[in-house]
Amino acid sequence: MTKQNMVPFLSYSIERDYPSVITNDGWGMDYTHVMILYNLLMANPYKRVLEIGSHNGYSTTAFVEALKRGASFEVHLCDIGFMDSVREICRGYDQIKLHQTRSVDYLATAGKFDFALLDGSHIAEDVEDEFEYLSMNGCRSLLLHDTRTQLLPQNRDKPWFDGPLLLKNKLLASPDWMTIEDSASRPGEETERGLLFATRNVDEYHNVVEIFNTNKP
Repeated sequence: MTKQNMVPFLSYSIERDYPSVITNDGWGMDYTHVMILYNLLMANPYKRVLEIGSHNGYSTTAFVEALKRGASFEVHLCDIGFMDSVREICRGYDQIKLHQTRSVDYLATAGKFDFALLDGSHIAEDVEDEFEYLSMNGCRSLLLHDTRTQLLPQNRDKPWFDGPLLLKNKLLASPDWMTIEDSASRPGEETERGLLFATRNVDEYHNVVEIFNTNKP
């Protein structure tokens, strides 16, 4: 299928609609990767979704915008401390629940999620524990941010970045998970840090492959 024949890539303006989440601290997702998140949320029939690591809320806007556009899932956000910008954009949405605690403490009793974005602690033990809880409870799809950050020259000797990379390699080696990653370099962004989608659902995999391929530079 050629890029011209693919479904339109949905987008919205974070700068216009969610100005309170804009920051230049370099910790949040890039715009392109947030739009990939938004498109996969819109394309799949999730009922209960999770974001670990909301930071200033830049990626959280994808969940809020999906609800605004008719998605019917329940959103759970988990962070050790929510910024005012996150609380602001979530205000008025009964479908969004905030859990201010360590992710592993929350996941121990949180139950099943259809989809989870892992972008909180990047320490290997924390990421592994998050995956074990989610997998044990039947989560069928994951999105990992910073899957190549550890490999970038400026970060090669920083061990706290290794969690997403180690989990990515575990998923790639597993016969149970299908994966696709975007780590393309784009002007004005740091998408080379890597965003990997993994799922155990064949139909969902094909939906998301189309989303990733539609947005290739």
